[in-house]
Amino acid sequence: MRHKKHLMWLIPIIIVSLLAYSNIYKNEFVGDDLDFIVGWEETRSFANVGKFFEGNVPANHWGVYRPLRSIFYTISYGLFGLDPIGYHVQSIIVNLVCVLLVYLIIFQITQKHWIAGPSALFFSVQPLHVEAITHMTPSFDTIGIAFMLLSFYAYLRDGKMWKYLSWASAAIAFFTDELTIVLPLMMILHDMLFARKKYPKIVKQIIPYFIFAFTYLFIRFVLLATPSRAGYLEGSFYLTMLAMVKVFFRYIQLLFVPFGLNHNHTISEGIFAFQKESLPKAILSQSIFDLNIIIPLLIMGVLFILAFCARKKHPLITFGAGIFLVGLAPVSQIIPLAQLMSERYVFVSSIGTCAILGYCIFLLMKKRKYQPFGIALLLVVTLFFGAMTYQRNAVWKDPVALWSDTVEKSPGSQEAYNNLGVSYMEKKDLADAFLYYNKALELNPDSPKTLNNVGIAYALSGNFTEAIKYYIKAITLAPNYTRGYYNLAVAYKQIGRDDLAKAALAKAKDTGTRYSEGSNDSASAQILR
Repeated sequence: MRHKKHLMWLIPIIIVSLLAYSNIYKNEFVGDDLDFIVGWEETRSFANVGKFFEGNVPANHWGVYRPLRSIFYTISYGLFGLDPIGYHVQSIIVNLVCVLLVYLIIFQITQKHWIAGPSALFFSVQPLHVEAITHMTPSFDTIGIAFMLLSFYAYLRDGKMWKYLSWASAAIAFFTDELTIVLPLMMILHDMLFARKKYPKIVKQIIPYFIFAFTYLFIRFVLLATPSRAGYLEGSFYLTMLAMVKVFFRYIQLLFVPFGLNHNHTISEGIFAFQKESLPKAILSQSIFDLNIIIPLLIMGVLFILAFCARKKHPLITFGAGIFLVGLAPVSQIIPLAQLMSERYVFVSSIGTCAILGYCIFLLMKKRKYQPFGIALLLVVTLFFGAMTYQRNAVWKDPVALWSDTVEKSPGSQEAYNNLGVSYMEKKDLADAFLYYNKALELNPDSPKTLNNVGIAYALSGNFTEAIKYYIKAITLAPNYTRGYYNLAVAYKQIGRDDLAKAALAKAKDTGTRYSEGSNDSASAQILR
């Protein structure tokens, strides 16, 4: 009977999830896919596994350590090559595994189908997950999260085999995706709220997981000395945390009302999710006394105090709020990241908000007179989330669709205009490429990357003299800009100045920056050949 009740929920959940993502199979490689899947030669052979554990990643992505994820890239390339459909099918399967585990975890905690079912259903169509599932590169993060959830579920079960499975899954998770490093905290949160265990017993059970976590951190930060991918905003931890107050509040809003989804959110005027293009004046003007910081702090403070006060009568609400906070800990900028905010960052945290929504459905269904409202709310939220997810998938169809959506929602983003120009250039539409490069330069006329890209566009049009002018501007602003020197060498070669071409190539080698042909330079690479 219990299995039938599980299937009564799981079968509709799987169908709804498959429908929500049914339009992704024609989507192309976008963004980081070009670096991690299309252009990363090391993933073509298992002979490079040792390099992955030494910290090898594509150029321009230094600052991450995910050796097992790199192995998963290699396996996937062996299975699918460069066929996007294979990667999409894989991401859908991994997502369904995560959905199943969310259902099993919540059922194991509550023993209520009417909590586990709605929670997993909402999780399966949460629109903020699109960036983690439809975008192929981040979908490999969800493999690590699947192992984290498997470890958590096994932890909730009794028996030695479950314990060993939990340990092994945790170790795999930590070395696949750093977001999973919060697993021990999730276990402590559960034990304090539901198991009612005494603190010494909790610590004893959690020790193996902390050992795995500290092993990962020791290898990453001590043995390999893997640097952070960015610094604090204007070098200030305080100013960065003020920005993160606004980010956390935005996450809460989006998880319940997912309007305005964006690849590069405008956090506040002049401060963007891609922190490198945030304006110093906007960063420095922040104050803890600003209304756009005080109001979010007060609202979040009240919400989390209420959630804490509910711990005895409604522990699942406290658990959900705790999971939200714990899940965001690795991306809270305590250790600085290149992005202040990303929708894929909330994949783990959304388990908490979906559990709270699922529990609300359960409370309505407990009383007969409220059951129609419970069913109506279940259907409305599912249809709303599912429709938003389906619609958002189309934004990731190709680079032009993605960056067109981004510039529409963040018109102050220089990076978005630059990338839209690149997208048109890759399609050989030089007129639109120049249009958006010029808009990018209006926002930041001293961007070496955009100046370099304008040079490539001129080179593609056959105007190498003009291309050289832009390459020189780029390397003047960024003397260690390897790509600029490389492209300058190509242009000099095309006009017959082999002496200057050799000098530019020598300078490129002297910069000491590892160079990898990315999508921006594919045109120049073709000219060189």
